[in-house]
Order: sequence, then structure tokens, then C-alpha cells
Amino acid sequence: MSGKTCQKQNHNQDYLYLNWIDDKQNFLQCAKCITEDESPSFKKILISDILNDKYNLEQVNNWPPLGNKQLTEFAHYICKKIQENPGVENLMNHLIQNRIDDYFDQQTEEICQKLNSLKKKVKIQFQNTIEEFIEKNKEDGEPNIEDILSGFKIEDFRQKIEEFLNDK
Repeated sequence: MSGKTCQKQNHNQDYLYLNWIDDKQNFLQCAKCITEDESPSFKKILISDILNDKYNLEQVNNWPPLGNKQLTEFAHYICKKIQENPGVENLMNHLIQNRIDDYFDQQTEEICQKLNSLKKKVKIQFQNTIEEFIEKNKEDGEPNIEDILSGFKIEDFRQKIEEFLNDK
């Protein structure tokens, strides 16, 4: 871009950047303009990158100039994926479906971790409550609930019925 120099006072340097903003006075910028400019760097594109025909889309920083960093990054990502997957039909849908799957897989994992943690807490609380109940019964002289329940085993009852019926 030889011969195109910044016309601002005391600049007189070649333009280096396109500054993708609404202010047409600052659309082209030299090195001095860059140091004076406070607009976000993601809106600036090196002219040499644009003119380099050996560069593909993903090698030009901040391209495409969408005015929003997230949109530019998203467009850059989509373009990169299109180049990586030339045979995939409806690539945008494919990528979005993958993102949705990834999101829900992550949410499922987080929910499972929380449920497992809750399960562990409930088991510990239940165990502590049972131990407190058993300890209180011991202190109060009450019979152990496990001893009471062991008296209801069907095997013992079955044996007693058979003995009775066989007159033993």
C-alpha cells in the first residue's frame, strides 16, 4: 500500500490497519494512530494480512469484521470448521447439534455429581439417625430393634409349625 500515508498532523506514515468502526476519519490507521486510538483492538485488521493472498481466512486476525468480538470469533470458528469438514452437509446444523450435545452432557455430569453427593449425605444422615435411635434405646433399656425383628424370621416359625404338626 505504498504511497498511502496518514494525513493527520505529524503522522505521515503508511497506513497499517483498517479500523472497523463507524468513524470514517479513523477507518485507515498508521502506527501513530494506533497508539492514540482507544477503540477495541478486535476491530482492527492489518492491511498486510488482507493483501497477503497466501493467507486464508483464519490467518487474518479479527476477520470477518462484525463489530462484536464474540460474533467475529464465532464466524471465525464456523469458517475454520467449514474448511476442516468440506464434505459435511449442513455443517452449521452439525456444529450446533454437537454443541447442544456437549452442553447437555456437561449438565448431565454436573447433575449426576450433585445427586451422588446428595445420596451420600442422605445415607450418612440415615445411618447417624439409626445409630442415635439404637443408642437411645440402649440407654432407655429398650430391646434392640434388630433383635425384635430377628424373632420374626420365617425359618424359625416354619420349623416350629412342622414340629407341632409332626407332634414333636
